Amino acid sequence: MRNGPRFFKRSVLGEGGRRAGKRVSPVSCVALVAVLSLGVTGLWPVPVMASDEATDAQVDALAAGWRNGKGAAAEGVAGAVMMEYGETQPVLKCKVLNICSVRLRPGEVLTEAPTVGDAVRWSVAVRAGGNGRDKVVYIVVKPASTAEETSMFITTNERAYHIELHPSDERYTPLLAFTYPEDREAENARRVAAMQAEADRTAKVAAQRAIHVDGRSIPADELDFNYRISGKAPFKPARIFNDGARTYVDLPDTYRGELPVFVATGVGGNEIVNYRLSGNRFIIDKVVPGGELTIGVGGRAETIRFRRSQ
Repeated sequence: MRNGPRFFKRSVLGEGGRRAGKRVSPVSCVALVAVLSLGVTGLWPVPVMASDEATDAQVDALAAGWRNGKGAAAEGVAGAVMMEYGETQPVLKCKVLNICSVRLRPGEVLTEAPTVGDAVRWSVAVRAGGNGRDKVVYIVVKPASTAEETSMFITTNERAYHIELHPSDERYTPLLAFTYPEDREAENARRVAAMQAEADRTAKVAAQRAIHVDGRSIPADELDFNYRISGKAPFKPARIFNDGARTYVDLPDTYRGELPVFVATGVGGNEIVNYRLSGNRFIIDKVVPGGELTIGVGGRAETIRFRRSQ
């Protein structure tokens, strides 16, 4: 123990310690080393493991579930194989001496060149077609004869794609494309909005065609407008109709002259019936087969006749 304390005193306390004539005991030595060790670990934290075995297993299971998921595929335009983006990890099968490609959504652009895990045995090129918002980017992939499974990472202005590349001797995918959940939601929203707009237009047209009668709004198709009107006079009715219980005679909205006298006509001759006026409208308390509207007498009388068509 003698060599230890002496060495520690000279190397740590220096010559000053020796001039002071003080010796450091083994206990003090151990304590000082402990203090210095704590100081060092305070400055540089001891590394902590990122995950334990249970977390590793969970991460592996989630990643395997993503890679091995059973995403649905469908046939798209121009022979494309359509997959739902985000449902599972897509796989692009490529055959030697053949080209397979990935088609991005129209208007989607790359933010950097695609990255391939094995850039030696897999060649990747970028092509584009169309203009403006209709421009479509294609990632063209071709395997070498010695190619093995690898992956490709694509980043765009809208999303990122992580695609597995599988070499195949027989089957391959000429064109891989995607459907997007947000597009489907937007399309559904547009359809709902279009149906609502159509319903609003229909209601508006129906309201415009509806006839207001005694404080009620009656659809025009529920009224009978089958009346023939003859004669010439400023008060010639703009329309005549009945609702099955009453007859309505509408004079022109612009007419401001003397109101005519109404007399109902039929097989049995002229008939006086009850009626009332509401603005420029005659409201007759029954469905009449015909009638006359007259102003004046004698040779200066003006008469308008109407008859219901059967």
